[in-house]
Amino acid sequence: SSGGKECTAQNDGTFTRTSPSATVNVGQVITFACKPYLYHVGGDLQRACSYTGQLLGAAPVCGATPKPVDVRLDRVRRRLQTLAKNLAFVIDYDGYR
Repeated sequence: SSGGKECTAQNDGTFTRTSPSATVNVGQVITFACKPYLYHVGGDLQRACSYTGQLLGAAPVCGATPKPVDVRLDRVRRRLQTLAKNLAFVIDYDGYR
């Protein structure tokens, strides 16, 4: 028995709840997404409700610039005109895939 404990999601202005309800019972999960034009740079986009009535994990952190990702250059096809400075841009968002 959960003892009637519930968890409630809070928004901070940079992310929104994508789950149907802001309040869930113990063991259920609340999901979040960054607001448009912001990138997920830390925290958790899925958080479960613990038996203490607190959401597990850390609140999502969304920022104006994406989190840098190391790319293994040995796996990138070298094109002199685009990799002259050994830089590569990785575009990774749902609408691009």
